[in-house]
Amino acid sequence: MARIAAGALERLSGLQAWVLGDALLDRYVFAQPERLSREAPLPVFLERSVEERPGGAANAALNLSALGARVELVAPLGADPEGRRLGELLEERGVGLARCALVPERRTALKTRVLAAEPGRTPVQVLRLDRPQGAPLPAAAEAALVRRLARGPAPDLILVSDYGLGAVGPQSVAAARRRCPALVLDPRRLAGLAPGFLAATPNLPELAQLCGLDLAELGHPAALEAAAQALAQQHGIEHLLVTLGNRGMALFSSGRAALAVPASGAERVVDASGAGDAAAAGFGLCLAAGFEPGQAMELANAAAGLVVLELGAAPVERGGLLAALQRCPRARPLAAVLGEPAR
Repeated sequence: MARIAAGALERLSGLQAWVLGDALLDRYVFAQPERLSREAPLPVFLERSVEERPGGAANAALNLSALGARVELVAPLGADPEGRRLGELLEERGVGLARCALVPERRTALKTRVLAAEPGRTPVQVLRLDRPQGAPLPAAAEAALVRRLARGPAPDLILVSDYGLGAVGPQSVAAARRRCPALVLDPRRLAGLAPGFLAATPNLPELAQLCGLDLAELGHPAALEAAAQALAQQHGIEHLLVTLGNRGMALFSSGRAALAVPASGAERVVDASGAGDAAAAGFGLCLAAGFEPGQAMELANAAAGLVVLELGAAPVERGGLLAALQRCPRARPLAAVLGEPAR
């Protein structure tokens, strides 16, 4: 299997991709430690700056756009200030919002991370505060998403980005399947969803949960392969890409030998936020463009390896990806890469 050539990435440009899923807003508060509080035994931080970025399915959409795709988000958006800010950030990066459904009774999910450091040092996360969306997605809002999925020409790829916040339901996934055979799922669950995905991209803890296993039971390559193949067969998944953190990725494709690749960039990890979004976007778009599954995994691995070098979730930039692809590890047989049990 040949490595992806720089010129071959042009095949990704102009592909039409939709992202169906849970869009949220990531807020980063950068602070400097000052002193201990007199009120309680805890540090006091001085706020220096605040940055907001698209998160969840919205971050997956940014990654697809950065790879050259024409992207539309299919998601419920709140009518609150955070929802409006999320829409502004996406439109600034060229992500279409015409297929989104405005849901006034739902708050926009918000993840606030406080990062602190003394001057001249790399900030580290000291607190994360999550604000859930509250009300479940109304049936009328899911029906609106289904109608929006039926409009216009079919895309080349639909990426379903399920963060477990209610935007991904059986009706919307069924509508997506009717529109596009290249349906890729970045899952938190599979129950209730009809089979028939081109690909799914769970991480190892998600795979264990989806299979009803303890994480420790997937420590050996043979056990990992058995669980992955059983899950793929049960749910009609043609390509199951399992992200393994600092151990890389493993790929299980129907009718093909299992492959794996060591992690790219694992020796200098700064922050793993957003790596899964980048991997799912890169893997799905490569499959939609006709790349070999092993090549698609190599690109996904290179993309995730770049993301973990950044502070906070950030989409992969194409120039950096081109360079990373030339030095990233190659896909090899599963046992050759994962010869030692996972820890």
